Amino acid sequence: MNTRSFTISSRSTAHGGGWKLCLLEDDQEVGGGVFPPQKTDGELADYIAYCEAFNTAQDHLGDE
Repeated sequence: MNTRSFTISSRSTAHGGGWKLCLLEDDQEVGGGVFPPQKTDGELADYIAYCEAFNTAQDHLGDE
């Protein structure tokens, strides 16, 4: 049975800010993506970007 997990890490503002998602299967990276903040209010935009990354990760965990 494969073990699925994920990490979400913040990205520096020099790289556009937001979040980087790494999808893992048996501790090997199998996908992911970058979730930059959208053109809205600063903190709200960052929160929305994080939620998008988290929801994508939850989809990955539910694919089994």
